[in-house]
Amino acid sequence: MSYSEDYIKKMHFAEASLDNASLIDLFVQSPDWVRDACGDLSSKELKLRSVEGKWSCLEVVCHLADTDIYFTDRIERTIALEHPLLMGVDERPYPERLQFQEHDLDEELELMSILRRRTAQILRRQPGDAWKRTAVHSEAGLCTLRDLVVRSVRHVQHHLPFIQEKRLAILANRTATAPSEQAEYASTIVWENQGPDFRHGKYSREHVWKFDGGLSINASPSPHVVPAPWSTEKAIDPEEALVASASSCHMLTFLWLASKQGWEIQRYEDQAVGVMTKSFRGIPWVSQITLRPQITWAPDRLPNDETIAALHESAHDQCFIANSIKSTIVVESISNALIR
Repeated sequence: MSYSEDYIKKMHFAEASLDNASLIDLFVQSPDWVRDACGDLSSKELKLRSVEGKWSCLEVVCHLADTDIYFTDRIERTIALEHPLLMGVDERPYPERLQFQEHDLDEELELMSILRRRTAQILRRQPGDAWKRTAVHSEAGLCTLRDLVVRSVRHVQHHLPFIQEKRLAILANRTATAPSEQAEYASTIVWENQGPDFRHGKYSREHVWKFDGGLSINASPSPHVVPAPWSTEKAIDPEEALVASASSCHMLTFLWLASKQGWEIQRYEDQAVGVMTKSFRGIPWVSQITLRPQITWAPDRLPNDETIAALHESAHDQCFIANSIKSTIVVESISNALIR
């Protein structure tokens, strides 16, 4: 059964109409709902925080796994002890102090599954009257074993809409920014031999790039690669073009995402730099591109650092050029340094 079908049917289940065996089935299935809700989100998308003060999808999953530890303990103590006291937990400090953003989604879901399967085995072995055993919660008061199982299922269902809503928004951004299938991007490169001695490497490397709309750009190898007079600093070189392309694509994606979230940008300037090093095979390559965007926002509504960082993360994740090259791209904005 798909996530949508299962979720719609179970979200508002009437626990009074469910027998204990059916309730246990829902209890065990809950981690699968979470996995389906996350769908095919990438690791970067799972960490996006689009709204100040709101958790990312990954932080929600970590919270669910963390809370399952409490539910497991509460259920076991209610079975094993007489009227145990169950202490409430302040969940707010956990994501930051336990660094939920650095956790692994699969490991968190595996933890949930293991805890719930083990607890389900214990619950299935209990006689019918055990479900009426009671405990005292420090905040909610008197509760039965069945209440605890119901609450553990409802807790997952409570957080599923947030994950699903955010996933749909991310997928919409993907669709809106995705290029048409099999789109083609053409350029024409023209070079002519002007001597004086081609066979001995004495010839100009200057050439022309031609694009649609009649645009032509003079190009040349970098003087760092080919010394003058066989190259010229007055023309663009391929390495500069690569850096500019990565910077331009990031900017265009960033502007689009900002506009969709209701932010207004007045000016965007990026003094991007690429670094050429040698690979393990000794071949030079542009190993890192550092983007240093300076953004002027409309003064009536200014985003905070966290929101800007999330926009840059999302822009990098959706940038066509960043997804096409193997160079490491670093975005330095305000006090943030996001390494990709």
